[in-house]
Amino acid sequence: MLRGFAPRGLIAGCCLAIGLAAALMIGSLRASADDGAAAPAPRVQLENGDVELVAVAHDRNLLIYLDRFNDGAPISDARIDVDAAGKTVVAAPFGAGTYLLTADWVAMPGRYEIKFTAGTKEGSATLAGTLEIPSASTEAGNGDASSSASPLTINLPVEFVLLGALGILWAFGFGILVVLRVARARATEAARPRLRAVEANGKEPPGRRAA
Repeated sequence: MLRGFAPRGLIAGCCLAIGLAAALMIGSLRASADDGAAAPAPRVQLENGDVELVAVAHDRNLLIYLDRFNDGAPISDARIDVDAAGKTVVAAPFGAGTYLLTADWVAMPGRYEIKFTAGTKEGSATLAGTLEIPSASTEAGNGDASSSASPLTINLPVEFVLLGALGILWAFGFGILVVLRVARARATEAARPRLRAVEANGKEPPGRRAA
């Protein structure tokens, strides 16, 4: 029974160590992904005593949120003219208090001076601000410093390395324990005929005697 237990126990120990290491690596990768999540989309936030306007850029789209300044209620019946990059474009209604402008310049890195003119039945408001669209390299920041140093550089989480080492040590120790148990069992099996002969004859059979 122990002969089959030895390799099975060793394999089970190795599988357990590998499984624990893999689980920790996945958790660490998820944590790293959360920590390295994409930076907030470029935006500009403007307000006066009547309205509050927030414009968020994503690809070629500029999503504009228009609310009342006093109570934060969305303004859905406005006409918003957007003057930027030498052109004036009317943003289309896109939901409650939300308007959408699609233009090529929104996807081009740069610093843009934008003027929003929001007209409602109650009147109009003009808000001006600066929207900065960063380049892809700026968004990446220094996160790729290790990869630029060497394409073969791999940064492993410390927890993964430690758990992997502990798993290997555990599997090695478990394997030694199993081998010792198997050796002891075999020694016991080999000694049984001698013990049976002693019990049957009442004395030790001829052969080697203990010193």
